[in-house]
Amino acid sequence: MHSSFLRGTDFTLEYKGRPLPHAEFFDGFVATERVGIISPDRFDAIGAGNLLLAYTTAFYDRYRAASEEFFAYPDFFTFQLSHPIANYSMFDVWPLHKNVLVDGSQNERAAAITDRAVNILLVPEGRRTNEVEIEPVGLESAHRNIRRCYVYSTTGSVADPELTITCTKPDLGDWVHHIMDTIEPPKSRNQRSYWEGALTDNGLPTQSYREITIEEALAAI
Repeated sequence: MHSSFLRGTDFTLEYKGRPLPHAEFFDGFVATERVGIISPDRFDAIGAGNLLLAYTTAFYDRYRAASEEFFAYPDFFTFQLSHPIANYSMFDVWPLHKNVLVDGSQNERAAAITDRAVNILLVPEGRRTNEVEIEPVGLESAHRNIRRCYVYSTTGSVADPELTITCTKPDLGDWVHHIMDTIEPPKSRNQRSYWEGALTDNGLPTQSYREITIEEALAAI
């Protein structure tokens, strides 16, 4: 819950070509919504860090609106395809079991997502299977639960972005280092080197995202 000190004013958002306050973008968000990030390699989800933390801040805003004192964590998840998995608790993906290893078939990955009733699904750019091989009941569950999907980049910058988010709190850089330190080198050495070079004095650089359909997102899990 350490990221609860973040406020909407700590984020700069631009959506479809115009600046948008954090509170306006997340106006319809409710505290029961669940975010899931597909992270094929353990550190890929860092590329979605600004969006994840913006959602986390919206979650805490709902609690702050009700009471000054609370103890709660959002039901947000990382779905990682490589063992050992990284620990994203520094992004308030906690308790630890919310970092989920999903190294089976596409159908099993879909089940892991729908079993946790994920509403907002983030998938990495450039990852797409030839066809969606998800059983009809799982496909129906996905359509019933998932209401919004984004593509993110493992390097933080997607093609044809619709949404860009900046958070200038330098703490984010320390959090990224803590996440990477949960895996011993040389695992994910290339990604580790990339993020060590990409971090700025203000933490994570500006990141961009693009909204996609459920069908496109399911093809990328």
